[in-house]
Amino acid sequence: MLAKGIASLSDSELLAILIRTGTKEKTALDVAKEMLQKVDFNLDTLGKKSIGELKKIKGIADVK
Repeated sequence: MLAKGIASLSDSELLAILIRTGTKEKTALDVAKEMLQKVDFNLDTLGKKSIGELKKIKGIADVK
């Protein structure tokens, strides 16, 4: 990101930066991709999801 700029990263890569860590089974990038798949890769829709809905994804909890 520093070398090529923020535009060089995908939405899932940017989301993974915010998530920071994954689970034993999935990386933060895997969790981010799953989140985006649940909303058909629409960030606006993702932003409208409740915390409860997001917590249904393994790797997302209150802290994240």
